Amino acid sequence: MRCLSIKAGMDLRELLDRLYELLTRRYLSTSMLEPVRKWCEAGHPVSDVEVLALTAALYDFQMRVATIKKNFSLLLEYLSSKGLAFRDLSSPDVSGEAVEFTRKRNVGFFHRFDKYGLALPIIVGAACELGLRGAAQRAAGEARKRLGGGRDAFLGLAVAREVLAGLWGTETVRKALRRGDPASKALNLILPRPSSRSSLKRLNLFLRWVVRGEYPDLGLWGFISQRELVVPLDSSIARVCGRLVVGKPLRPSKLSSLRIIMRFLREVNEEDPVKYDFILSRPAILGWCKKDLLQSDCDVCPLRPYCRATNTRVSAAARASGVRGEGPEHREGKLLTLTAVRAGFVVKEVSTGAGLKCWRERTINHGLRPDIYCENDAVIVGEVKVLKKTPKTPSEIEGITQAIRYYKHVTHELRGNRPAIAVLAYYTPKKHLQVPEEVCGTLKEALALTLTHEAPKQGSTAAKGGVIVLEIRPGGHVRNVCHEPIQA
Repeated sequence: MRCLSIKAGMDLRELLDRLYELLTRRYLSTSMLEPVRKWCEAGHPVSDVEVLALTAALYDFQMRVATIKKNFSLLLEYLSSKGLAFRDLSSPDVSGEAVEFTRKRNVGFFHRFDKYGLALPIIVGAACELGLRGAAQRAAGEARKRLGGGRDAFLGLAVAREVLAGLWGTETVRKALRRGDPASKALNLILPRPSSRSSLKRLNLFLRWVVRGEYPDLGLWGFISQRELVVPLDSSIARVCGRLVVGKPLRPSKLSSLRIIMRFLREVNEEDPVKYDFILSRPAILGWCKKDLLQSDCDVCPLRPYCRATNTRVSAAARASGVRGEGPEHREGKLLTLTAVRAGFVVKEVSTGAGLKCWRERTINHGLRPDIYCENDAVIVGEVKVLKKTPKTPSEIEGITQAIRYYKHVTHELRGNRPAIAVLAYYTPKKHLQVPEEVCGTLKEALALTLTHEAPKQGSTAAKGGVIVLEIRPGGHVRNVCHEPIQA
């Protein structure tokens, strides 16, 4: 089955390559690869980096990446201060002290399924005992003979299973299992079984890091080619790629889903099919591509022109954006934001010297109804959100999608050369809450994804502008959180 026409495939690859260039740094900063790469760049032996990469990939699940990444960064900080290698964590004494150092300085536990890091010395010890490079090289050679070179020959998956089988077969692991203590229970939760019928996302993630040579991956292993790798399949990629290819989400736990997605990725880029896994996961992670298709924000997704599901849906996002329940805190936030906008954006009309003309809840196009709309020789659109809790994931960060939608409208639909500014204001009535800095990174990522392939409509001119994030406190105190400039 051919997923895309040749022309469509080429167009999509051009877009994905552009997004890869724009978001490479963002990928590294939101990935467990970041502490691994820093350890590698610090000059530690390759064999030590390999063990770290495997361990980091194995712990990269069922937790916020920011939390577990901070834990690993603290682990490495402790080891550096003592002049130790990562492999030294195979000692329970060293590991216990390092984990205690980490727990006291972050969230009080090491991992959701291994709170005290009891499985850590077992995994590190098993990886050292096995010899990851040699085991993977042998597995790759045997898999090539057995699988051949067909389109469904997933050599990367075969290598992942053999490496897992080797780890479970080490004396380090067998000894831990015989004890039957809490450490062995944690090990069973962290280390996947080679007999699992899953797509082994974490092992394929590890292989991506050590095989691919393009930044930010490490390129440590040359005996496996990029074209032989398998995508680290999760629910986000299964949803986005499923809608791109067959018009509906796929199940990440099924190997048939992996076959469909890998055929698609190989058609887009046969030599490097796993290159775009970060890009393809973002629409779901950012909350645009939702489980409920009718509630998805397809109009801001850069993959919309290539998505089969988009053409079958009834657009409800625009209608939904116009239906809002407004409480007293939201009204207060809009009043304070409007005051802040008038005070902070002194844009005068050249001819009259007049200040900004502003409205609240002004409809600008069908369901697009920003909380604040101001204009003269500039256009300012504003979205106001009441911050009631700290968002834990990118999809929980409210307002970004709406602000981008308003910005796109005023730059693409309004004629003239007026600067366009979108203001995303968070009204924070609770003293202990503040706008997290993650908002800025997520906003930058969302803008890159949404606007990279956009062009103004014929006859309109998109002027320079940007998106500004403000924190508004009761009493009118304003903090400028960040400003993402956009030069069209």
